[in-house]
Amino acid sequence: MTEAPNYGQLLDTAAQQIAGAAARPPPIQADEALRDALGLIGLAALAGRHARFLGRAGADDNPALRLAARLDQAVLAAADLLPIGEGQPDSAWREATRTLGLAHDLLALHVGPAGEPRSPDAATLARPEVITAAAHRLGALVAVVIGTAVRRAAYLRGYLLLAADPTTPAARPDSAGPPVALRIAQALDRLAPARATAAQLGARHDDSHHHLAALNEISPLHDSTGTAFEQTLERLRLTAHTLAQPPTRPARAALYAMADLAVAIGAAAGENAAVLAHHSTSHAAYGRVADSAHAAMAAWKEVRHLLGTRRLLGFEGLRTVELVDQARRQIADLTTPADADQYTALLAARRAALVLPDLAAASHAAVHRLQAAGLLLTATPGHRFGPPTDRDSELLDAYGDAVRLSRRLLKTCAGLPGPQPLPARTAHLTDPTIDLVAPVVDQHPTLRALDPARRSRDVRLLDPHHGVLACDTDLFERALRHPDRDLWNMLSPHANRLHLTGTESRATLAALASLHTPTLLGSPAAEHRPPPPPASGSAQAHLLDATPPGRYPSPPADLGPEPGL
Repeated sequence: MTEAPNYGQLLDTAAQQIAGAAARPPPIQADEALRDALGLIGLAALAGRHARFLGRAGADDNPALRLAARLDQAVLAAADLLPIGEGQPDSAWREATRTLGLAHDLLALHVGPAGEPRSPDAATLARPEVITAAAHRLGALVAVVIGTAVRRAAYLRGYLLLAADPTTPAARPDSAGPPVALRIAQALDRLAPARATAAQLGARHDDSHHHLAALNEISPLHDSTGTAFEQTLERLRLTAHTLAQPPTRPARAALYAMADLAVAIGAAAGENAAVLAHHSTSHAAYGRVADSAHAAMAAWKEVRHLLGTRRLLGFEGLRTVELVDQARRQIADLTTPADADQYTALLAARRAALVLPDLAAASHAAVHRLQAAGLLLTATPGHRFGPPTDRDSELLDAYGDAVRLSRRLLKTCAGLPGPQPLPARTAHLTDPTIDLVAPVVDQHPTLRALDPARRSRDVRLLDPHHGVLACDTDLFERALRHPDRDLWNMLSPHANRLHLTGTESRATLAALASLHTPTLLGSPAAEHRPPPPPASGSAQAHLLDATPPGRYPSPPADLGPEPGL
């Protein structure tokens, strides 16, 4: 099975692609220079977006936000000067942009649109040292991009001066070349102010690169990477996190199954560590693992017992039981090998033990929320169950012990000889300064918006077929409120003139509609009304002209030439 590249590998690949694109000869012709500039500025814009995402949960002055602010200003200034042209926006920077986009998506999928965590790995993205390390690595990439843009601009101006000298044999650009090339050079120059900030951050990458290991261990959300055993563990970890998020109300069976699995993991780790303690020269280290495993197993047994004496009025997460059964079978196969290889068995148990603190913390948060909602019932006289008269802290305290002793088990496992599975995650889970049982909050850090003074009133889209599309922001947002069929209806009379392919994305359709049929989008408060009967032939043009604001023509029977064109 091919392993998916992690965040650091994607950034390394992007750095190689950027270096390769920067080493290519600068383009001379206006259309080639425009494509190159579009690629450069698009890559800088993506880097700014990624930097703003990285800094969303940090302090207001964190390095990621400083880089994002500089790039936002530079990209907006450059985009305002860049000529608008049609054609293929492909360039030498396309692969680097795609790779950096993959790296951004790998992390962004762990955070919801409102900033809410979608996985337990979202907490890693909020750690200050991780934010700083990622900003330093991104700054090193951006410095190369902007440095190339500055050199491209200087080359274009130098070539124009050389071509304008009648005594030189240099070939002139095409007829539209000089003014277009000059505007491209001016646009690329607007990226220069962000170069110093990027270079300063990139120069500190060697001092903080070890913190990137935490990001490198983040796997793609809902993606099948690693062995089948690792996939099951990661799905179980994600399921536990989901059950802890409001307004989910987990069923008792789900919590009981996770506690039962934790007991099995502790037993496997303790038994194999005890055997190795008698046959290894590091008997003391293995002995500590065996002791901590038995202590963690006892804490989880207490949790399991207390869950059996209570009633939880939740109903979600019942499929967790199936996932737990699958994990138990895999653990049994790996921790009791036929050849009695206790070292391999203990390594599998150590990998499984990495989910224990997350299971305990997520279960603690879920039970705390159920208790606050009056959905945790205890036994009362007469063999009935009802809300406790006093706050029932016994189960929550048991989960707290399970968190503490599971973390101690990981710490002793990290002291064993040989490699530790997921060392960065282990270091995070065993850090005593981190409170894993912090209450779940409904409000989460969101992406910081651009300063209104720097926000552009235009939206610019880069389409593979239609090139750069610049349209009014309000009209674009208004067009996005229309269904795809309505947008096609609006644009169908102009299909030949606009060279529609039928494969345009929703964003491209909205941009084209805001540019060519703005009167059909209606006012912001206009209600959506059904289309009039279809028309074809020359009646299409009359229908388009006669359609009042807020209405749109039906698609034509054919897409023949437009009347009068």
